[in-house]
Amino acid sequence: MLAVQPFSNVNKPLSPPTMLLSIASLIGAALIVVGALLAFREHTFLQKAQISSGKVTGLVVRTQNRRRTSYSPRVEFTTPDGSTHEFVSNYSSNPAPYNVGDTVPVAYGAQSFDGRILTFGQRFGLASMLVIFGCALLAARLVFAIGDQYIQRVYMPHGGSQKTVQTS
Repeated sequence: MLAVQPFSNVNKPLSPPTMLLSIASLIGAALIVVGALLAFREHTFLQKAQISSGKVTGLVVRTQNRRRTSYSPRVEFTTPDGSTHEFVSNYSSNPAPYNVGDTVPVAYGAQSFDGRILTFGQRFGLASMLVIFGCALLAARLVFAIGDQYIQRVYMPHGGSQKTVQTS
């Protein structure tokens, strides 16, 4: 069992690798919080949303930097009262994520008719990636902390004195 002396290195400045890992762990924690908030926001919307089937009626061209073109699906859906509504997805890609005529699941607000294509990637993809990257940064910090403890315990058991190796 490792014996850790509390506050034994309070006045020592952090080494650059330790400082970078501390910053990475703060960024990781922030990514996890932001990802969780985005997922919760989407979950809250979906709990109240109505579900319908929609049809891709067109592809909206989105140009970025005059060189890269991407496409967002324009989706039309009908509510139970027979009214038809349309929206353009915020998600775009090249090649186009859907073809004209494709049927897609749609979640929409009952009062606002704010429609969204209902797939895991489009609803929770960003939040999931933020949480995964945040966990990876925290895991890196944990691995290095355990590694430092291991190095001190196994290779420097006598307070950092040099170990002599005899060869024959």
